[in-house]
Amino acid sequence: MTVTPHRQLLYHSCEAIFELLDANRHHSLVSLALPLSKVDPLVALSALSLVSQSYFYWEHGDRSLALLDVTLTQDVCGIDRFAQAEAFIQQVSDDIQVIGAEGSTEPRFYCRFPFFDAPTATSPFATSQICLPKWQISRYRGISNLVVNIQLDRSTDLVQLAAEISAMIAQLNHLAGRSLSTSQSDVRLHSDQEAIDLLETAISKSLAAIDRQELQKIVLAHSCLVTASQDFSIPRCLDNLRQNHPDCYTFAINDGWGNCFLGASPERLVSVFDRQLVCDALAGSAPRSQLPHEDQQLAQQLLASPKEQHEHQLVRDFIVNSLQQLGLNPRWNKQPQLLALTNIQHVWTPIQSALKAGLHPLAVVAALHPTPAVAGLPRDLACKKIQALEAVDRSLYAAPIGWIDITGNCELLVGIRSALITGNQARLFAGAGIVAGSEIDREVAEIQLKFQSLYQALSG
Repeated sequence: MTVTPHRQLLYHSCEAIFELLDANRHHSLVSLALPLSKVDPLVALSALSLVSQSYFYWEHGDRSLALLDVTLTQDVCGIDRFAQAEAFIQQVSDDIQVIGAEGSTEPRFYCRFPFFDAPTATSPFATSQICLPKWQISRYRGISNLVVNIQLDRSTDLVQLAAEISAMIAQLNHLAGRSLSTSQSDVRLHSDQEAIDLLETAISKSLAAIDRQELQKIVLAHSCLVTASQDFSIPRCLDNLRQNHPDCYTFAINDGWGNCFLGASPERLVSVFDRQLVCDALAGSAPRSQLPHEDQQLAQQLLASPKEQHEHQLVRDFIVNSLQQLGLNPRWNKQPQLLALTNIQHVWTPIQSALKAGLHPLAVVAALHPTPAVAGLPRDLACKKIQALEAVDRSLYAAPIGWIDITGNCELLVGIRSALITGNQARLFAGAGIVAGSEIDREVAEIQLKFQSLYQALSG
């Protein structure tokens, strides 16, 4: 990777863009960072994206990101898929010529890794994939930027390319200050008693395995179908999610074939900024109440529950031990915290560590996924039980999804509280952790509660 500074003010002319491209045409891969007016990346996604186009959206706090089209992509598979992905990212990062990147404008790859390393081949998002987008629209602390990642060779028409980039800047600047229009969809939730019966049977069998001390924990997923009178608007669903769940990671990944996996996940798997690593231990749940005294009582009961504390400790200890085995020195508060979301609250422990030199974030992901928060313990046996008991094709549900830049900064979440949308149909996913003391009715009710955030986003 080579970084070339620039004077940003020059980029408002097509001629200046051409001159920079011409000066760097001997490079096969170029990343060009350009300033924008204050544009919302979700508004840009709404204006620019097509159902038949690959894209990725991400928002958390004051960071938002829309990645459109694909310049380079790599499919990986098998038990070493994270190592393959790391090698691809490193190769591209070494080759790319970066012009004018500052702060949050480094080229970013977006990644998806299905829950299982050998998922059902016919399911959407069946492969693990890493993409370097063509257009990268970001907003951080109110500052918006465009990054263009392009391949160059002797046949590239630089005049046409400069005009295309200049036109994109103009179109994005025209969107400055705009917001999404609101709308409501006529949606219907389809009840499937047979699927609920299968879930209850799976929970019962899991509790029996726990009683036999074969398992300490297993996480079982469930899904339900929602249909609408017209195709779902992905940007409007995302806008609803980010407004209703501002403490969560709002995300969407579209495969270019009409399938979009989106959600609002409260669970960070791995984030790295300036070589500082943070992971979330998130396990143990309770509902919220609109009455303050009842809400406080529910929170106190959650933090005091031996069953919920045991479930949380299994996850926390697994993450801590996994990081230690990588040679890291994790730090965490011994007393768990409460993560209070819109309609549900969780027992939460953030775990931090400096990331040692030479250790890539994807090596951490490989060690952690799947955590007991989404699989169980012992992990390998829990995964086998999941495949035998679940009536759900997990695909990207509870799987690592996110972005990584060429410097090693990254944010990868766990794809929970999520839905797979195709046209006017949405398949909602949620799960519950089963441990000793779990009750079938309460676990089914917890899953139904988790469906609410997605259903409300889809219905407007």
